[in-house]
Amino acid sequence: MSERIEIVEDKDEGGFVAFCPDLPGCITCGETIESAMANALDAKREWLKVALEDKNNA
Repeated sequence: MSERIEIVEDKDEGGFVAFCPDLPGCITCGETIESAMANALDAKREWLKVALEDKNNA
C-alpha cells in the first residue's frame, strides 16, 4: 500500500502524531518518530482491513 504517512511533532503533549491523509480517521501517535511510524503502519493496516470488511458486507 502506498498511502502517504505524515508525522508531526506534538508540541503540546510531547511525542509525535502520525496520520494517513488519504484514510479518514487513520491517526495514531508515538513517543518517538520510529514508534509513531510503526504505530501508523499498524493503524493503516487495520484501517484498510476494516474498510475491506465493510465493503464485503455491503
